[in-house]
Amino acid sequence: MATGDLTDLATVKQWLDLPVSTATPVGTAFDGLLTDLISSVSSWIQDYCSRSFADQAYTMLTNGNGKRKMWLPEGPVTSVTSVLIDGASIPYRSTWNGSGWTVAHQLLSLDGYTFSRGNNNVFVTYTAGYATVPAEIKFAATQVVTLRFKERKRYGHVSENLGGQVVTYLTDVAAMPDVMRILDQNRKVVPQ
Repeated sequence: MATGDLTDLATVKQWLDLPVSTATPVGTAFDGLLTDLISSVSSWIQDYCSRSFADQAYTMLTNGNGKRKMWLPEGPVTSVTSVLIDGASIPYRSTWNGSGWTVAHQLLSLDGYTFSRGNNNVFVTYTAGYATVPAEIKFAATQVVTLRFKERKRYGHVSENLGGQVVTYLTDVAAMPDVMRILDQNRKVVPQ
């Protein structure tokens, strides 16, 4: 699985009912195409959701808001390395009644301090994302890869007459309500 991929080759091949084994030529015939589709679909999903799902480091330089709370743009936050305000390091609040910073999901809170107003005076280094792709995101990516793989033989065809029966094909991800619900629920939202 390449960095940033939201599903893997074995999962997609199982969903498509293709041999996972490399013992036969059929087992690897579509591996290159499927691997490219996985990367392409994963990139599209992350663009659509305006976020990366992989656990990675972020640095944020921003303006202080004069308040005790600040929303970090990437999440979920898994760790905070440092919080600097006006060049001063703010400690982690290690006791329930102490002072310093704490974080819950994406909300960075201060006790005994404020994010003093200023231009680019707040610097936060943190890690956010998932160590493993959430199951629902993997499911959505697998579904879209499957759709794209199956439509390669009927590209541009919306329907077909087969022996007097008209068969209509699904051609758009927007027509996949389960997938769109998952993606919409995982879109990055900036709080007001």
